[in-house]
Amino acid sequence: MLAPCVLRTGRCCSIVLAAVAALARGGVVSIVCAVVLVLLLCLAVHDLLQRKHSILRNYPMAGHLRFLFEAIRPELQQSFIEPGGRTDPADAAALVGP
Repeated sequence: MLAPCVLRTGRCCSIVLAAVAALARGGVVSIVCAVVLVLLLCLAVHDLLQRKHSILRNYPMAGHLRFLFEAIRPELQQSFIEPGGRTDPADAAALVGP
């Protein structure tokens, strides 16, 4: 059941072919590239088969970026947005003092 779903998409087939080509060349760099490609294949299959987040199924790269930015959102707000809601650099300089 997994093979027809993976073969239908075309995304996963190209990753598998790239991994096989990397392994055929041999060498440490090729093996590392093949391992990375296989991990990406596993992630792609997981995204296709999961039912919880439709954004990951339809737009996997954008979905992963969205969840990454959701995870680091508090740090970004702390760095770039002042707690009072003001973003004027002159106000931030006044907070630091002389």
